[in-house]
Amino acid sequence: MQFAVRDKARFPAGMLGNRTCVAAFALALLAACATSPPAEPCAGRLAAAQAAGSPYQVDAALTDLLADERLAPSERAEALYWRGSLRRLDGDNRRGAVADFEEMLALSPDHPMAEQARTELAQASADADALEAQLGRLLTLPEWFDVSWRLGERDTPVARYRSSGLSPTEDGTRKLQEAGYVCGRDGEGGPVQGFGDLRSWLDGLTWCSPEAAS
Repeated sequence: MQFAVRDKARFPAGMLGNRTCVAAFALALLAACATSPPAEPCAGRLAAAQAAGSPYQVDAALTDLLADERLAPSERAEALYWRGSLRRLDGDNRRGAVADFEEMLALSPDHPMAEQARTELAQASADADALEAQLGRLLTLPEWFDVSWRLGERDTPVARYRSSGLSPTEDGTRKLQEAGYVCGRDGEGGPVQGFGDLRSWLDGLTWCSPEAAS
């Protein structure tokens, strides 16, 4: 599946290149790098994380990379920049993008990417403020789901859909699949199809895990 990536010129080849690099390969590279001496830069770790798959998988891989306390400040700053940029765009996490850019700039205000980070921080902050304002309006469930998802909420919007008994929209279903909440016929939860007319895009889809007890 191909993902639309805006601001394409800003992303390195590893981010936009060969999507056949599967998550297992990326994780193997990250595991191999973990054995490198702390003083040695681990070439390819960032590129491996950026090639992990869907935007949500890339986010998770970058988060794993940032958990490595041996990263040099400049490496951590760069990883924060790319995760923030991802979250501002295809990663659908504007609050997380703001936090990443702020942490990156506090860590390395003179980093070569700092000026671009300041520009994107302003854009992410404006997006987050606009979305937050929408939450104060009367929204349908699909509208509320979309706003909350773009702010970076995950479990709460999923729980709201599941408890409502309503079917997610086609776009919402795509996001839920990419983020690992919706599976094929082998999911441990019930059918994603809810009340009302059958929706063709939900045929054979189940929730990946049982609904958490309230």
